Amino acid sequence: YDVMTAGRPYKDAMSEEEALEEIEECAGGQFDPELAEIFVEIMKRTGHDT
Repeated sequence: YDVMTAGRPYKDAMSEEEALEEIEECAGGQFDPELAEIFVEIMKRTGHDT
């Protein structure tokens, strides 16, 4: 998440919303599906999706 939302010399930063969508889309592949679901839920509940 931090890497996704921080700018890198070779890639622009994603918005918080875009990063959470990417985590949801990659659940079961790049990310553990249970942990991804919990992480996204917590981030949305605490207002980190805007």
